[in-house]
Amino acid sequence: STAWEKSASEMDKEFQHEFLNTSKTFLHDRLGLAGDQPLLTTKGEELSKSIQETQKKLGLDQVVACPGKDYYRNVSIHADNSLWKLWREHVVPSQLFKKGEDRLMLVGKETFRYDLRGSGKRDSMTLDDVIAIAPYMNRVIYVGDVPDWMVRRLNNTLNTYSTHNLIPDYVLAGSMEAFQTVENYQLYTHEEDLPAIVEKLEKYNFQDFQNSFVGKRDTI
Repeated sequence: STAWEKSASEMDKEFQHEFLNTSKTFLHDRLGLAGDQPLLTTKGEELSKSIQETQKKLGLDQVVACPGKDYYRNVSIHADNSLWKLWREHVVPSQLFKKGEDRLMLVGKETFRYDLRGSGKRDSMTLDDVIAIAPYMNRVIYVGDVPDWMVRRLNNTLNTYSTHNLIPDYVLAGSMEAFQTVENYQLYTHEEDLPAIVEKLEKYNFQDFQNSFVGKRDTI
């Protein structure tokens, strides 16, 4: 015990630790730099320049939108600043669906990886931002024309354990009324979510699977 305590004491003199995050202000303070002393090093500047040049060559610096405000992926799906609400009410209807068709899309909530920051100095969104938010660019799959009652049951079953969560395990997009208005819906999903959806629909004895790639990838 005495030997260990001595060893630990010696180690304390040799090693120090700090809890860090990615804030430049935080890092500047932890490194003990003077207020006017830049955080960047020569090699760091070279690396940043190389990254920017690569982004430009790949076209990742192309501005694709100017959101004007921030959208968050982990707030209530009904909140005005919800990234999921933006996806459900604007992205899916305008980019993936055609007007006048009874279409629904059901996808897992793991689609987005980061928030969409559109306010302040970040009032423009680049292609690089889009890839960071939705990196997988999921392939959109047409499952088939599924009866109204099956879609409702499918949605309820897949979300059995997330009924009261801010964001359900599976998010439904499209115009579906509280009561039945049509016989069938053209149902779509992401390729990675297809196995779970097919498994449930098979239990309902659904057989008219199409499971075809529609030529589009879902993103924000």
